[in-house]
Amino acid sequence: MEQTQRLEFKRTVFLNAVNSLDSSLGIDLSNLSPIISDAVKNGSIQKFECCSELCWKLVKSYLIAVHGIEANSPKSAIKEFFNVGKVQEEDFEKLIAMIEDRNCLSHIYNEAEFNRIYSLLPVYVEVMRKILILVKS
Repeated sequence: MEQTQRLEFKRTVFLNAVNSLDSSLGIDLSNLSPIISDAVKNGSIQKFECCSELCWKLVKSYLIAVHGIEANSPKSAIKEFFNVGKVQEEDFEKLIAMIEDRNCLSHIYNEAEFNRIYSLLPVYVEVMRKILILVKS
């Protein structure tokens, strides 16, 4: 598969994942039992983890296809994306925070951190949608 086709394929997969995460955030938790509410939150967090992974890999593919830049880690991909002028500083900071929050979820479980990150998911969806626009081929 050619670089631009690979980029568009990854963009489509990422778009579908972001839409799914966004839909899960639209569920009204107030009418659900605590167990069901917790399960929905956990599902949304898993979708977030998947989306954050797809996000940096999409950025990585974009950098290779458009700029010939190799970036082999999530933070380096986001930094290079910022360095080539594709993202504003405010969104760069949100993307780095998103990667750090995903890493936090993957390594330890702390209910307060879980709830803090869950509350930020709409912010992360917004910045992921910006990425989708910025890497459109």
